Amino acid sequence: MGKIICTICGTESYRRPSEIIVGRKSYCSRKCASLGLYKSSPKLCTICDIQYRTAISQEKYRGKSKFCSKACKGVSMSIVQQGENNPNWRGGVSTLHHRLRQSKAFKNWRKAVFERDNYTCQFCNIRGGYLEPDHIKPFAYFPELRFDPNNGRTLCKPCHKTTDTYGNKAKVLYGMAKS
Repeated sequence: MGKIICTICGTESYRRPSEIIVGRKSYCSRKCASLGLYKSSPKLCTICDIQYRTAISQEKYRGKSKFCSKACKGVSMSIVQQGENNPNWRGGVSTLHHRLRQSKAFKNWRKAVFERDNYTCQFCNIRGGYLEPDHIKPFAYFPELRFDPNNGRTLCKPCHKTTDTYGNKAKVLYGMAKS
Protein backbone atom coordinates (compact mmCIF):
# COMPACT_ATOMS: atom_id res chain seq x y z
CA MET A 1 0.00 0.00 0.00
CA GLY A 2 1.21 3.43 -0.93
CA LYS A 3 0.61 6.55 1.05
CA ILE A 4 -1.02 9.61 -0.62
CA ILE A 5 -1.90 13.07 0.63
CA CYS A 6 -5.22 14.51 -0.55
CA THR A 7 -4.74 17.67 -2.61
CA ILE A 8 -8.03 19.14 -1.30
CA CYS A 9 -8.19 18.46 2.43
CA GLY A 10 -4.59 17.32 3.13
CA THR A 11 -5.49 14.04 4.87
CA GLU A 12 -3.31 10.98 4.46
CA SER A 13 -4.78 7.83 2.96
CA TYR A 14 -3.47 4.63 1.43
CA ARG A 15 -3.93 3.27 -2.08
CA ARG A 16 -2.73 0.26 -3.97
CA PRO A 17 0.37 0.99 -6.02
CA SER A 18 -1.63 0.46 -9.23
CA GLU A 19 -3.99 3.29 -8.21
CA ILE A 20 -1.19 5.80 -7.64
CA ILE A 21 -0.24 7.64 -10.81
CA VAL A 22 2.80 9.88 -10.62
CA GLY A 23 2.11 13.47 -11.64
CA ARG A 24 -1.65 13.14 -11.12
CA LYS A 25 -3.60 14.73 -8.32
CA SER A 26 -4.64 12.40 -5.52
CA TYR A 27 -7.84 12.57 -3.53
CA CYS A 28 -8.89 10.79 -0.34
CA SER A 29 -12.58 10.42 -1.28
CA ARG A 30 -15.09 10.97 -4.06
CA LYS A 31 -16.22 14.14 -2.31
CA CYS A 32 -12.73 15.64 -2.49
CA ALA A 33 -12.36 14.42 -6.08
CA SER A 34 -15.53 16.25 -7.11
CA LEU A 35 -14.34 19.37 -5.27
CA GLY A 36 -11.10 19.09 -7.23
CA LEU A 37 -13.03 19.77 -10.41
CA TYR A 38 -14.21 23.15 -9.15
CA LYS A 39 -11.02 25.17 -9.28
CA SER A 40 -12.61 28.28 -10.74
CA SER A 41 -13.03 31.42 -8.71
CA PRO A 42 -16.36 31.90 -6.94
CA LYS A 43 -19.05 33.67 -8.95
CA LEU A 44 -22.31 35.40 -8.11
CA CYS A 45 -25.54 34.18 -9.76
CA THR A 46 -27.19 37.01 -11.70
CA ILE A 47 -30.69 35.91 -10.64
CA CYS A 48 -30.55 34.78 -6.99
CA ASP A 49 -27.20 36.35 -5.88
CA ILE A 50 -25.90 33.02 -4.50
CA GLN A 51 -22.17 32.38 -4.67
CA TYR A 52 -21.23 29.28 -6.73
CA ARG A 53 -18.34 27.65 -8.57
CA THR A 54 -18.20 25.92 -11.93
CA ALA A 55 -16.14 23.04 -13.22
CA ILE A 56 -12.97 23.84 -15.16
CA SER A 57 -14.35 22.04 -18.22
CA GLN A 58 -17.46 24.20 -18.16
CA GLU A 59 -15.46 27.41 -18.30
CA LYS A 60 -12.98 26.08 -20.83
CA TYR A 61 -15.43 24.67 -23.37
CA ARG A 62 -18.80 26.31 -22.69
CA GLY A 63 -17.77 29.85 -21.85
CA LYS A 64 -18.42 31.84 -18.72
CA SER A 65 -21.54 30.85 -16.80
CA LYS A 66 -23.83 33.41 -15.18
CA PHE A 67 -26.25 31.17 -13.28
CA CYS A 68 -25.93 28.79 -10.32
CA SER A 69 -28.56 26.32 -11.63
CA LYS A 70 -30.82 25.42 -14.54
CA ALA A 71 -33.74 26.95 -12.63
CA CYS A 72 -32.03 30.36 -12.49
CA LYS A 73 -31.13 30.10 -16.18
CA GLY A 74 -34.80 29.36 -16.96
CA VAL A 75 -35.92 32.41 -14.97
CA SER A 76 -33.44 34.54 -16.89
CA MET A 77 -34.62 33.15 -20.24
CA SER A 78 -38.26 33.91 -19.38
CA ILE A 79 -37.37 37.49 -18.41
CA VAL A 80 -35.19 38.07 -21.48
CA GLN A 81 -37.73 36.60 -23.94
CA GLN A 82 -40.79 38.58 -22.93
CA GLY A 83 -42.78 40.71 -25.33
CA GLU A 84 -40.94 41.90 -28.43
CA ASN A 85 -37.81 39.88 -27.54
CA ASN A 86 -39.67 36.57 -27.87
CA PRO A 87 -39.10 34.81 -31.22
CA ASN A 88 -42.87 34.08 -31.42
CA TRP A 89 -43.80 37.77 -31.06
CA ARG A 90 -46.37 38.79 -33.67
CA GLY A 91 -46.58 42.49 -32.94
CA GLY A 92 -49.08 42.46 -30.06
CA VAL A 93 -51.97 40.80 -31.91
CA SER A 94 -53.58 39.35 -28.79
CA THR A 95 -57.08 40.69 -28.40
CA LEU A 96 -58.20 42.48 -25.25
CA HIS A 97 -60.69 39.65 -24.67
CA HIS A 98 -57.88 37.04 -24.75
CA ARG A 99 -55.62 39.08 -22.47
CA LEU A 100 -58.43 39.58 -19.94
CA ARG A 101 -59.36 35.88 -19.91
CA GLN A 102 -55.70 34.92 -19.36
CA SER A 103 -55.09 37.52 -16.66
CA LYS A 104 -54.37 36.77 -13.01
CA ALA A 105 -57.51 38.69 -11.99
CA PHE A 106 -59.73 36.41 -14.11
CA LYS A 107 -58.07 33.27 -12.77
CA ASN A 108 -58.54 34.50 -9.20
CA TRP A 109 -62.22 35.31 -9.94
CA ARG A 110 -62.74 31.86 -11.42
CA LYS A 111 -61.17 30.15 -8.41
CA ALA A 112 -63.17 32.29 -5.97
CA VAL A 113 -66.46 31.38 -7.72
CA PHE A 114 -65.63 27.66 -7.75
CA GLU A 115 -64.59 27.64 -4.09
CA ARG A 116 -67.63 29.63 -3.00
CA ASP A 117 -69.93 27.17 -4.82
CA ASN A 118 -67.92 24.18 -3.50
CA TYR A 119 -67.21 22.99 -7.05
CA THR A 120 -70.91 22.16 -7.52
CA CYS A 121 -73.15 23.06 -10.47
CA GLN A 122 -75.70 25.58 -9.20
CA PHE A 123 -78.47 24.26 -11.47
CA CYS A 124 -78.24 20.44 -11.25
CA ASN A 125 -76.13 20.11 -8.05
CA ILE A 126 -73.57 17.78 -9.66
CA ARG A 127 -70.25 18.09 -7.84
CA GLY A 128 -66.96 17.98 -9.74
CA GLY A 129 -66.49 17.02 -13.37
CA TYR A 130 -66.07 19.63 -16.07
CA LEU A 131 -67.28 22.89 -14.59
CA GLU A 132 -67.39 26.37 -16.08
CA PRO A 133 -67.64 29.73 -14.34
CA ASP A 134 -70.59 31.70 -15.68
CA HIS A 135 -71.02 35.46 -15.54
CA ILE A 136 -74.61 36.19 -14.49
CA LYS A 137 -74.37 39.61 -16.14
CA PRO A 138 -72.36 39.13 -19.38
CA PHE A 139 -68.60 39.73 -19.39
CA ALA A 140 -68.74 41.93 -22.51
CA TYR A 141 -71.63 44.17 -21.46
CA PHE A 142 -70.76 44.78 -17.80
CA PRO A 143 -67.00 45.46 -17.56
CA GLU A 144 -67.31 46.75 -13.99
CA LEU A 145 -68.64 43.32 -12.87
CA ARG A 146 -66.09 41.17 -14.74
CA PHE A 147 -64.09 40.18 -11.68
CA ASP A 148 -66.81 40.43 -9.02
CA PRO A 149 -67.36 36.94 -7.51
CA ASN A 150 -71.00 37.88 -6.81
CA ASN A 151 -71.52 38.11 -10.58
CA GLY A 152 -70.42 34.52 -11.07
CA ARG A 153 -71.80 31.03 -10.61
CA THR A 154 -70.48 27.52 -11.16
CA LEU A 155 -72.21 25.51 -13.89
CA CYS A 156 -71.57 22.24 -15.70
CA LYS A 157 -71.32 22.44 -19.51
CA PRO A 158 -74.90 21.23 -20.27
CA CYS A 159 -76.43 23.63 -17.71
CA HIS A 160 -74.26 26.50 -18.93
CA LYS A 161 -75.59 26.02 -22.49
CA THR A 162 -79.16 26.52 -21.22
CA THR A 163 -78.49 30.00 -19.78
CA ASP A 164 -79.78 33.03 -21.65
CA THR A 165 -76.27 34.55 -21.79
CA TYR A 166 -74.36 31.55 -23.23
CA GLY A 167 -72.55 32.16 -26.54
CA ASN A 168 -74.23 34.76 -28.73
CA LYS A 169 -77.55 34.71 -26.87
CA ALA A 170 -76.45 37.77 -24.87
CA LYS A 171 -76.52 39.87 -28.06
CA VAL A 172 -80.26 39.31 -28.31
CA LEU A 173 -80.82 40.31 -24.67
CA TYR A 174 -78.40 43.24 -24.44
CA GLY A 175 -78.07 44.41 -28.04
CA MET A 176 -75.01 44.62 -30.24
CA ALA A 177 -73.38 47.63 -28.53
CA LYS A 178 -70.73 46.71 -25.96
CA SER A 179 -69.55 49.09 -23.28
